[in-house]
Amino acid sequence: MATFRRVKTSAAVKVLGVSLGETPLSSILCFSCDREMTLHQPDDGFPERMLSTCAHCRLWYLWDFDTDSDEAVVVLLPDRDYFKSIAGGSGA
Repeated sequence: MATFRRVKTSAAVKVLGVSLGETPLSSILCFSCDREMTLHQPDDGFPERMLSTCAHCRLWYLWDFDTDSDEAVVVLLPDRDYFKSIAGGSGA
């Protein structure tokens, strides 16, 4: 059985306000490398919250869409090296 240890920390993240205008969700580009990202809807119960991942630079973004407009708040999630460093190991 896996064992887990809790690590309490804080992280500075980039938060962006985005207006999509006429841009379809399937054409959202990575803010880092300008390549097309894959959009994921992990929970059907929260259709306004999505994750996007960039296959090129491996960054992840959390999207929180305003259901009444074309605007969203986007959070750039820390990369895996950040999480490995606070966990004190090399990870899997």
